[in-house]
Amino acid sequence: MKALKSIKPMTKIMIVLCSFGILMGIVFPIYANLFVEWVPGKRVHFVSGCLLAGFIVGIFSFIIVKFILKGINNYYKKTLYNKLNITQFTNGQKNKDLLLDMKEEFEELLNRFDEMNKKEEKRLIELSNTDCLTSLYNQRYFYECTQKKLFKHNQQTSILFCDIDHFKVINDTYGHVVGNCILIEVAKIIKNGVEESDKVFRYGGEEFVVLLENYSVDQVQEIAEKIRLNIYYSNLLHEFDENAKVSISIGVASYPYHAFDMKDLLVKADKAMYFAKQSGRNQCKVYNEEIAS
Repeated sequence: MKALKSIKPMTKIMIVLCSFGILMGIVFPIYANLFVEWVPGKRVHFVSGCLLAGFIVGIFSFIIVKFILKGINNYYKKTLYNKLNITQFTNGQKNKDLLLDMKEEFEELLNRFDEMNKKEEKRLIELSNTDCLTSLYNQRYFYECTQKKLFKHNQQTSILFCDIDHFKVINDTYGHVVGNCILIEVAKIIKNGVEESDKVFRYGGEEFVVLLENYSVDQVQEIAEKIRLNIYYSNLLHEFDENAKVSISIGVASYPYHAFDMKDLLVKADKAMYFAKQSGRNQCKVYNEEIAS
């Protein structure tokens, strides 16, 4: 069976047709014997003639089949070339060049499709990590970033927990459209107040979280104070609330001074923010023993 599989298709066809012709050459004398009285000494010649005739018929049938198959093959090649706007090829090397070009074009198409697929996948991931209103990172991505985060030795890590003051009053007074505009502008000011490598999240509602790494405590306080002042003195935010300036309260907590894991660090920054609100709002507070008690 393995030897038969290795034989070329056209050779297989020739073997089958010749074998069929010889078989008919064997069968025909057997049936003919029922109707013909053989002349003594001629039976062997007749049988030999039938076998030879069967073999010749098999060869002739093979030539006809090969001619028909070749014609069909040429027809479909011509049809394919016409559809591809390719002239008839008579040189075998040109056919190889064509196949090579088609292979290269197909590979290029696959590479482009793969690149498009990767870009689309990246875009979908970015959308799932982004708050649709402010274009900041969302709370889900904050937990994804911090869930497996391990503090490295001597790497300062700080959180700014920010909350817009009296935001419910703003929404009730001017409506949610104005409230959304204020959220968008505050998000821009916070984002512009830190480096591009620093991460800013809309934690929920009017709350924002800033994740800072490799800053000293003094530097973190300066960043928080700059953000607070930029919001308070924003002319655009003042246009939304004519009776009072929009302000923000910020709580600060840093590793390794206030907490030893990210969850506790967030809790400490949140407590510092609420302490800032209780102390009169529109201010920054760093977590300390007074807040802890």
